[in-house]
Amino acid sequence: MEQMHFWEVSLGDYSIPNNACYSLHRDSREEATFFWGGIIGGLIFGSIHLFAWNSPFPTDIERILWISSSFITALCPLLSYAIEIGDRALMKNHRVSDRRLVLRNYTNIISTVVPFVLARLLLIMEMFRSLYFLPPDAYLNTWTTNIAHVGG
Repeated sequence: MEQMHFWEVSLGDYSIPNNACYSLHRDSREEATFFWGGIIGGLIFGSIHLFAWNSPFPTDIERILWISSSFITALCPLLSYAIEIGDRALMKNHRVSDRRLVLRNYTNIISTVVPFVLARLLLIMEMFRSLYFLPPDAYLNTWTTNIAHVGG
């Protein structure tokens, strides 16, 4: 029997049908799990950043930006869910078109996801910026002094 090359293989028997349809109407149980996971995860994640409330910052403005970004990070998932619940309550007895669902999703993204991403970027930027302003005592004793033949 002669060996076949990869370009000679017929895909007729192995092809995947492309008749999948994306639906904007989701399963309510799956959606609730997604939203509650996002709310709890966002609250925990934002609350962890609030532990730095009294940490030293280079300026007072950066401290205020850190605290406000932490609150935004913690509360944006909750706000997103509140917008979703409010919108559904308003449209409860009305037939909703796909165009309205897309508009609702874009509104929710603009009002919650954009501030969340900007707040996260500010937290990351401030984290690296605060490394530049460490006090001189931070460089005196490091963890390597506790390991033989490494710290000298």
